[in-house]
Amino acid sequence: MKVEQERSAICPFCEKETQEKWWEKDGKSFYLCSSCDLLFAKLLDPKEALSQNQEVFEPVGKQVLEGLEAHRQGKKKKHRKILSYLEPYRSTGRLLDVGCGQGGFLQTAKEMGWTVEGVELAPPLAELVEKYYGIPVHVGTLEELRLPSGYYDVVFFNELLEHIYTPRSFLEEVLRILRKGGAVFLRTRNHRSFSAWFCQEDWRELAFLEKGHVCFYSPRTVRRIFSTLGFHIRHIRTWGVSIHAPYPKGSCKYHLAKLANKLLEPGVRLFQKGHRIEVLAEKV
Repeated sequence: MKVEQERSAICPFCEKETQEKWWEKDGKSFYLCSSCDLLFAKLLDPKEALSQNQEVFEPVGKQVLEGLEAHRQGKKKKHRKILSYLEPYRSTGRLLDVGCGQGGFLQTAKEMGWTVEGVELAPPLAELVEKYYGIPVHVGTLEELRLPSGYYDVVFFNELLEHIYTPRSFLEEVLRILRKGGAVFLRTRNHRSFSAWFCQEDWRELAFLEKGHVCFYSPRTVRRIFSTLGFHIRHIRTWGVSIHAPYPKGSCKYHLAKLANKLLEPGVRLFQKGHRIEVLAEKV
């Protein structure tokens, strides 16, 4: 991947200066930190990321309830599998889902006996979850809510970390609210994936203006960040290939790339080049 030398940027996690500019997308410059391998958008004001994410997710909560439970049922098997990983950490039974969205994961956890709460940035989404599932949802960022220290067995967040421009303060807050021996489980996107290498500037996760993605991680980033903060990593795995994005939908190249996604899957899992990263880490 071609690296350009341009003006410097400060890494949002380790606060080191870098000049490694990797991408220009939607008017945003993405830089790579040589210390922790974090790939991040250069923003003049971190509040820009928060504002963008509010604009992305605010309309979602205004949808009608029709189809909500069907959506959850479609993901229930996946949710139950994740919860099976978390069962050894159940002590008080308290589980927090940060960026809980439509609340499907929380409802499945509730059915399995967990005491659940959510955190959501968009008030309409929080209202949707509270109204439909009867689950309490805190509105705001995790840092500003100041939830009780050492309170939760598990903190869960799925495809949230890429939206957060202050990963250090966010993960420090996750660590604070977890009990000793509790676990954090997360999924995010891998900028060292085969998909990112293949698609370059067309890697679909770079769509800042569409999705509010501002920081991207790799297995190396995860190991550096979590060990720095005092977590013990229980497992890191990657999976998934998505190389069809550069081609027009429905074209021959598009369909061939979709087929290649399946053929490449075993290799990307083996060499940690998958599109998604899953992390289970314990507070020591």
